[in-house]
Amino acid sequence: MLGFTAPELATCEGMFQDCTGLTSCSLKQVALESLTNISKMFSGCTGLTTVDMSEAKLPLCESFNMLFANCKSLNSVDLRELRTPKLMTCESMFQNCYSLNIAEGNTSGWDTSSVTNVSNMFYNACYKGESGYENLPDAVIDISGLKFTNINNFSQMFWNFKDSYKPEKDVLKKIILPSGEDAVVNANEVTTYRMFNCREHLTEIKHLEDFCILGTMSDARSTFARTGLSVMNISKFDFDKITKNANWLFNDNKNLTKIIVNPACNYNAFSGRFSGVELFSGCSTNLVGQAGTHWVNNKDHTMGKYARIDGEQNKEGYFSVA
Repeated sequence: MLGFTAPELATCEGMFQDCTGLTSCSLKQVALESLTNISKMFSGCTGLTTVDMSEAKLPLCESFNMLFANCKSLNSVDLRELRTPKLMTCESMFQNCYSLNIAEGNTSGWDTSSVTNVSNMFYNACYKGESGYENLPDAVIDISGLKFTNINNFSQMFWNFKDSYKPEKDVLKKIILPSGEDAVVNANEVTTYRMFNCREHLTEIKHLEDFCILGTMSDARSTFARTGLSVMNISKFDFDKITKNANWLFNDNKNLTKIIVNPACNYNAFSGRFSGVELFSGCSTNLVGQAGTHWVNNKDHTMGKYARIDGEQNKEGYFSVA
């Protein structure tokens, strides 16, 4: 479809949905000037393995909802220099894409400056638990080309909960987030509910230390729960912005040894607000604060009152600073 134009086409919603025989698609340099919606365009194309949307121009398109949902064989995606200045939602864009791998650099230049919703974007992606997909290799998802600027809904962005959750079936090894200014969220009210939850195979989130939310966080439950990280650097994450719903924030991080946080936050206030809320349940004695406080497996020691920099004001905590 190189160079294809359709100046009056308004929607491609569901155009190729459930075309199981489709194996590849190139929208490279396509110009669709009037298109506003391509939701579900390739949803259910279980034979689709490669997609190239690099340099495509969709200046009015607002929705990528479920664009590739249930494309279980989709492995190679190129979104470089994709022009979507009015795109608002990528909800469930790659949901249930079991074979997904977005190579480093393949989202560079993608214009997501207007996107507000990435909920479920990679929900149950990178999963080898279904017949025919048992031998998938480790996967990388590079979204470093995205701009987090206006996003207010990160709910379950990478959440994996297929078949009541089987961690041994997860193959997502590395996520590459935006960095610098592109990692700063300016939206007024933000939810990060289960953003990285249930990814125990995940050992690296590159640029996590740049992830910064300037507005209020209305729901941060399980944001960083049950990953495979050994060191979690969230040194620009502002705990002062979490006003409610922080339950299980770090639960079940069994490999976690260190949580590096922002020294400027008021941890007295945060730990006071959530003193009776479970934040660290299911971790391990590998987790140690900067002054040597080890995680302890009893309810009293898994509560929010340990969400503080260890040793400050002679109080125990599980946090460290860089």
